[in-house]
Amino acid sequence: MPEDAVKDAIGEAKPDYVLLFLVHYDLPDEIRTYLERLAKSFTGERIFVTGNAELLQALKVVKKTTLLRSPGDLDAQLRA
Repeated sequence: MPEDAVKDAIGEAKPDYVLLFLVHYDLPDEIRTYLERLAKSFTGERIFVTGNAELLQALKVVKKTTLLRSPGDLDAQLRA
């Protein structure tokens, strides 16, 4: 989704957590920059990111984000 649309949705809902699915493969640096900008404007606890396994492998963790590589990762986060 476009960054502005995500920011608008976050601004309206004011969630504690956001779950993003990366479906298409984009350049890891572009996704990292996108996540950094979202994290700066996000006042909640954490942004969870999952989706394209190849892209997740290439991403570096950004402040306030957690990469979920499996359903088990999400389950562990929900239990924590």
